[in-house]
Amino acid sequence: MFTLFMFGSAAFWILLVIHGIILVAFVENERPGWATASFIALVATLGFLGDFNIVKAAFGHLGLTAGFLAAYFVLGTAYSAYKWRKYVTILGKEYDELKANFLQAYGIQGTDIPDIHLLEWQRTSQGYGRRERFPREFNGVPQVEHNKRRVLAWMCYWPWLFVWTVIDDPVRRAFKVIFERIKSWLQSFANKQFAGVASDFRSPPPPPQAPAGTVADPFATNTTGAGANVAALDYDDEKTPLSPVSPA
Repeated sequence: MFTLFMFGSAAFWILLVIHGIILVAFVENERPGWATASFIALVATLGFLGDFNIVKAAFGHLGLTAGFLAAYFVLGTAYSAYKWRKYVTILGKEYDELKANFLQAYGIQGTDIPDIHLLEWQRTSQGYGRRERFPREFNGVPQVEHNKRRVLAWMCYWPWLFVWTVIDDPVRRAFKVIFERIKSWLQSFANKQFAGVASDFRSPPPPPQAPAGTVADPFATNTTGAGANVAALDYDDEKTPLSPVSPA
């Protein structure tokens, strides 16, 4: 049989790296089923086109396999707890930001949403991110039971996700620091390009109000149409007798 992915060869490691990227992308985009399919495809590829059969190696070293699985489950559980805490922390910040924007839009002081806006706020929060992140039936608290697939994916694929976390978190933090330093500089370009357009988005003045105690005359300025006809009929009946109607 042709051996393409010999254990330890460059092709072997390239395959593992490519698969790792694909698997992490599936998990991070909440596609655990596709992540499992990609892992099965990796095992099958190494079995048919490589010299390292994972299933055969596992059954050939049962003691080592048992210890490996025990450590795998323990570390996977710890990693999933870390990911869940990180996940709800991010959700909490998103919730606070969404609520602050809602309160600001309605000019509400403080942090309590008035009863008159409760239903609208609950619809807004449920539709956030095109999914019900803060469902009303659980008082807005994310439920582990409703995130079972996500947590199980963290447990199953923690080695790949851990490598991604080690790479991604420091890079993300570094770029956040850089962004905070340069955002005012970047904004200056937009301000310069759109200088003078702020007046186009000012609040329109209120409509003019009639003086208090006056009643508008609908015929005051109407000199044509129905107003003119009414004015033409304003005559003295005693001085201007009506003409008799001529027979047809």
